Amino acid sequence: MRRSGRPGLRLAPVLWLVTAQQRGVTGAGWCDNLDRGENCGPEHAHSVEAQTLHLLPGETPRDAVWGSGLIETAIEADVLVAGGGSAGTSAAIAAARNGASVVLVESRPVLGGNSGSEVRTTMAGACGTRSGVGNTNALRLECREGGIVEEYTLDNAVNNPTLVPELFSLELLTMIKAEPNITLFLNTWLVGVNLTDSATGQSGDQTSTARTIASAVLENQGAQRRYVVSAKVFVDTTGDGRLGAEAGAEWIQGREGAAMYNESLARLGFYRTPTDGPDHETEGTSIAYMAEARPAPTPFVPPFWAAEFNQSQFQFRGVAGDRPDGYWWNEISWPYNTITDGENVTNEAIADILGIWDYLKNSGDHPESANMALTWVGTVGCKREGRRFVGQYVQSQNDVMAVDRLCTRKPPWCPPQPTHLPPVQEPELYPDRVSYAGWPFDLHNPKGMRDPSHPPFTSHKMPYMYSTPLRSLVSKDLTNLFFAGRLASFSHVVYGSQRVMKTCATMGQAVGTAAAYAVTHGVDPIDLKDRPDGVWSIQQQLLRDDAYIIGLYNTDPRDHARTAVITATSEWANASAANVANGQSRSVVTPPSDASIGAGGGVPSSQGKNGTNRWISQGLPAAITLALPSPVPIKQIHLIFDTGMHRHFSFSVNFPTNDPTAFWGPQPETVRDYVIEAEVDGVWQVLCNVSGNYQRRRVHALPCPQTPGPPPSPGPPVKPVVAPGSVSATFCNTSAPSQRWSIVPAAGSSSEAGGSAATKAKTAAGAGLASIRSSDGELCLGFSPNTSAYGGLGNSVVALPCGSDPTLWNWTSTAAGRVLRLGAPHLSCSGYPGASTPCECAHPVACSACHGTDEYTPPTSVELWDCGSPASHMLWSGLQVDDAESSTPGVLLMTGGLCLEGPAASEPAQESTLGSPSVYPRRRQRVQPKTPDDLEAEAAPVPPMSKLRVTVTATNGVADARINEIRLYDADGVSPFPARG
Repeated sequence: MRRSGRPGLRLAPVLWLVTAQQRGVTGAGWCDNLDRGENCGPEHAHSVEAQTLHLLPGETPRDAVWGSGLIETAIEADVLVAGGGSAGTSAAIAAARNGASVVLVESRPVLGGNSGSEVRTTMAGACGTRSGVGNTNALRLECREGGIVEEYTLDNAVNNPTLVPELFSLELLTMIKAEPNITLFLNTWLVGVNLTDSATGQSGDQTSTARTIASAVLENQGAQRRYVVSAKVFVDTTGDGRLGAEAGAEWIQGREGAAMYNESLARLGFYRTPTDGPDHETEGTSIAYMAEARPAPTPFVPPFWAAEFNQSQFQFRGVAGDRPDGYWWNEISWPYNTITDGENVTNEAIADILGIWDYLKNSGDHPESANMALTWVGTVGCKREGRRFVGQYVQSQNDVMAVDRLCTRKPPWCPPQPTHLPPVQEPELYPDRVSYAGWPFDLHNPKGMRDPSHPPFTSHKMPYMYSTPLRSLVSKDLTNLFFAGRLASFSHVVYGSQRVMKTCATMGQAVGTAAAYAVTHGVDPIDLKDRPDGVWSIQQQLLRDDAYIIGLYNTDPRDHARTAVITATSEWANASAANVANGQSRSVVTPPSDASIGAGGGVPSSQGKNGTNRWISQGLPAAITLALPSPVPIKQIHLIFDTGMHRHFSFSVNFPTNDPTAFWGPQPETVRDYVIEAEVDGVWQVLCNVSGNYQRRRVHALPCPQTPGPPPSPGPPVKPVVAPGSVSATFCNTSAPSQRWSIVPAAGSSSEAGGSAATKAKTAAGAGLASIRSSDGELCLGFSPNTSAYGGLGNSVVALPCGSDPTLWNWTSTAAGRVLRLGAPHLSCSGYPGASTPCECAHPVACSACHGTDEYTPPTSVELWDCGSPASHMLWSGLQVDDAESSTPGVLLMTGGLCLEGPAASEPAQESTLGSPSVYPRRRQRVQPKTPDDLEAEAAPVPPMSKLRVTVTATNGVADARINEIRLYDADGVSPFPARG
């Protein structure tokens, strides 16, 4: 990206933090407790020190000043995205990740649009009300949107556990900042465009059937700056269509005539005859509030301009005095233009919300409101409708559902049902489909709160989800304009379904991906409809990036997993290992019987693969192996994990919603810890050790960068005595003999009967005692009662010569899982405050994935500790690793994503380091720019591999491994956009 502008101006200034020591400031005049502000009293108010500019070497005083007018800067980029809501952020990220340089401009100070912290509307999507409550077959109803919107929702669930709205918008900002190809402008409006006549290549005002946008004009009035951005492709996601309107794209604001698309729902409530319409009536804008309960009654005195309501005005709009947030139906549109009269709309909506609160608090009808107090009232409206563009194709009701079978209201809001309903209609399957929708045709009363005597909306639920064609996202009037979200080319009826934010996000990812393709392949967006190979490539890239497209499957010829023989250590009968390469990464098929009564949410069998479409193991740990027809230097592995796509999962200040199965945080089905290995020349090599995952999609360049060590610190406390032969818990390596153990039942034990080591490992739990021996049978697991594990206070777990009386262990079942417990009573734990129960269970002292307060880098020592309340990393399981080519078969003993390693390689455990509590541990979110180590790993050569194996050692909740898809790419397949084979 190139910029030009006035000299001496820095568009991205750097803030330097200079310590007192760097400036040479010492003595009593310096505040020595910055956290509390002590010793910073009035005597420092006139300090010369505080008013002096202290420059470091190479720094200079500021010399840039400005008076009247705007500073103009020219910028060049591949793609300009106007609008930073759900559609725009997804579009910008998708375009940037697929190789385009992007300018993202947003008029507000925060990202997220209607879902952002200024508005706080919960993101809805294709699931509607289908999932969650009453769901009897979850794996048939995975309607939740994947891709980028799922990624930042999962990140927010982990990084924003207390549901702070501002942190949701900051999550989006973090996503944008993590992409080096994106330049972001907040508080900046798009105010104009410059066009070029595509036929002559000359600028001017001539009329042309298809003109080209050459540049867009952006202004930040607060900063007195104007930017002229030249780009190859433009994307309008502004919600009101400012970019496309300025460029001359055809648009409509309101509802088409009933005869325009012959839609039955267009004649309900507003058009009764085919000759009615069109009009300019739109859905309205809502204002929300937040409230919370206080210990005592709190009064509320409304301002004089608040609206007045009584009980009769809520006959179609339920209210409750103890509700902690506002009402979507507090909606204003008529008689205003939602674009040009936006301030009037917002002011009336605020007056209404204050009037509603006045009624709840002061009418006497709702005594439950007595202790409730307002904590926030929105000042930016949630706008439902502005302009819609007329693109290359207008999607209408008949493409999806010509006959309304499922409307829940009485006539005239719903049509009378015919005596004999036709078969359930299967939605149109467009050849250029790139996203999907499924929210009902949700049509609102155009007068909103100005018509309390009628319902605020009518909902027409469709039997199936349906596709969105790329042509509905491309301008027919301009060669290089995409649009997405509320602006896309739909009839007003279909718009009622497509306008919800998660659906808008999928459209945004689609147009961002298509924009990157157009730029990298030199194709005008207007011509994509005539390039089926180009559309196929865009579709395949969307699938690769975890976007779902109905009835399309992975057919990328570069994906080596498609030709691999896939096996697993265990699997469900209906969730075999081969499913990870079947081309569809979710379960969506809905039987006609469910679709006909509105219990669907999926797709018909002709538009999807029935079944679970994933591998599910029988217990943990578990491994899946992909054997390639011939060795290939695999450079990149793509993994899609299960994140519970059948349940509701959207940020809301009052999460969970009405779905009792909802979880805000890592989803329980998701794989947390796993190891990736490759077989090279008959020898297994560890490529990646991953712990703490919660994302659905993970892409690893092979080999993964090495795990970083702990941050610099003053060092650990005094080193305790380390017992000879101490074992460690470290990253799993299924090919390491030092991590392979055998379970040998004690004489007379019920598990003494024959069977494989894996069988004995499983039956040992609660079935008798066993010794745990090294793979060569020479060493047995025991403990040292006289020494402590390094970094811990319990007795050290060791592996010493077995002798005639080895230590016996038992896998004991607890409410939380199975612990590895001594077979005979032992002394009480000592050293840890309050510990009094027997010290009998094996416990890794600490690991980065297990403890949230200590900074350890595996390997870590293992000790005996209190069995009473076992932590997750005290729950052990065994994985049989009897490879045919291995001379040392055995069982891996796993806990918390780590494996037990014998003393042959345990010496590093004695040097494990613990960051000093006085050093603030810098914990980074997963979303961050690539580090030099990441870039080095991406560039590193790899040898040919005959097999790859993923071993799952822990999940975020469930007791089995679930992987929906695995892709394998060599260096030539890493780049985006495959060519049709």
